[in-house]
Amino acid sequence: MANFNYFIKAVIFDGSGVVYLRDIEKITDSLLAFLKRRNLDVNRRLFCEYYAKYKNDALKGTINRLSMIEKIFESLGLCYDSRLVKETTSVLDRLKTEHLRLAPAIYDLLTSLRSFDLKLFILTDSFYSVAEKVKWFRMLGILDLIDDIFCSCDVHLMKNDPKIFRFILSKIGLKNNEVVFIGHEKHEICSAKQTGIFTISLSKGIEEDIFIKDLKELKDYFKQEFKKKEKQLDYHDFM
Repeated sequence: MANFNYFIKAVIFDGSGVVYLRDIEKITDSLLAFLKRRNLDVNRRLFCEYYAKYKNDALKGTINRLSMIEKIFESLGLCYDSRLVKETTSVLDRLKTEHLRLAPAIYDLLTSLRSFDLKLFILTDSFYSVAEKVKWFRMLGILDLIDDIFCSCDVHLMKNDPKIFRFILSKIGLKNNEVVFIGHEKHEICSAKQTGIFTISLSKGIEEDIFIKDLKELKDYFKQEFKKKEKQLDYHDFM
């Protein structure tokens, strides 16, 4: 296990599942209810299967949300027109926004990390652009705490590819040992580690450097580590 470098300069957060949360089941239920009102009785299992299939193309920015919905409709064998595709996409966008909420204790954590003069970034696999994410984070009240946002659809890379972490390092002008990544899924933790970035996971046993069970505990962890930094600096000043 790697050692935490308390001389880090930045923290990169995963977006969904770490910074913010959504009830995916409720979003799916509401979207299928909308389609039923349009006389389309869609099989839930098949809808989720095709959504998962085409979502990755949208996350990588190779297709947009409209094309994603259209491909799902085609695969389901639905009778549709461009108007229904646009309406369904708008409903999906509205539901994604309505069900958005901050993860417990994330605001306090971000504020605390700011007090240590750390740069804070969010990296997210998303088919929503940075411009759209800015609106979300402003609505959630954390925009002023974030230095920059990176979305997979904008950079055409996802977190399962270490290239996205190298891309971010080049953009923010920092070395891999000056950054910590906080995530919760194995593919992103492994990619960050392959780039030489220290990893903290909210899920246990996914090859993380350190497991922290929740954001409140994570806040305490950072405080303890930075106290060590202060003691070391005080020792050097004394010497």
